[in-house]
Amino acid sequence: MKKLMVILCAGLLLAGCGSKKEEDKGTAENRESKVCTLEQSGVKMEIGASAVDDIIDKLDVTVIFPLSAMGVDESTITDDMKAQMETAALKQIGVDKGEGIDVTTDLKDGNLSMKVAIDINKASDEAKKILNLEEAGESKLSDFVKSAEANGASCK
Repeated sequence: MKKLMVILCAGLLLAGCGSKKEEDKGTAENRESKVCTLEQSGVKMEIGASAVDDIIDKLDVTVIFPLSAMGVDESTITDDMKAQMETAALKQIGVDKGEGIDVTTDLKDGNLSMKVAIDINKASDEAKKILNLEEAGESKLSDFVKSAEANGASCK
């Protein structure tokens, strides 16, 4: 679980970097989304960023673990266990679910995925500080993609 958090935090830190933009935030018609994917030691991480007028307002960080590499059978993971993992992930990060932050787990095709979704406009100032996203509302999607690709990610 600690490795998950290290990977997750690295993704959030990466997404939190950007330059300032003082212009109007725009409308939903100017919305664009990108998903950048990294894979290491069989663990896949997808960092999704959604922006209006190139300014990021939503982040989704999904970490996908192959259960076979962990020696776990999909049938042994219950909904209660998934809920416990979600609670542990939030506790490890130091934030609460709600107010723009959500965590979900899913089992599919022999993989366990954990997704942390962050709505920057709804997240509390305290949560943004903990996640190093204090200036994320001013981060450009284009800068995020360039940085992710420079660090070995594939973005679409």
